[in-house]
Formats: sequence, structure tokens, C-alpha cells
Amino acid sequence: MDQPIDERVLQHKLLEPTTIILGQVSILLEGLSGELSHVQKDRLLKIQAAAEKLTSNIREYIIPIIKGNPI
Repeated sequence: MDQPIDERVLQHKLLEPTTIILGQVSILLEGLSGELSHVQKDRLLKIQAAAEKLTSNIREYIIPIIKGNPI
């Protein structure tokens, strides 16, 4: 029988991918992996903004549902 997933574990599973994306984008933007062109920086900033928005949406809409709170 499947056991229910702990709230904290589920939150971690939802937020982990965007946390990894944001961390890797930050490393690239800081130039730790080499110099970036203007186009590359622009694209990374768009990825960063989208990942931040997704993280915000998860925190605002999904996690309250997990905790049993209405939106």
C-alpha cells in the first residue's frame, strides 16, 4: 500500500528542480564557467526570470493546497 508523502518532502520535490535551475543559471551569469556573449546572458536572464516565477507560483498556489489551505 502506498504511504502518503510528508508535506515537507513533497514541497522539496516540487521546488528542487527550480532551485537547481536557478543555482546553475547564477553560476553561468557570474562567469564561473567562462565569459558569455550578450545573447547568452539575455537568454539566461529569461530562464532565471521564468524559474523565479515558477517558484513563486508553486509557493503561492501549490504549497497552500498541500497544506490543506484554500487559495
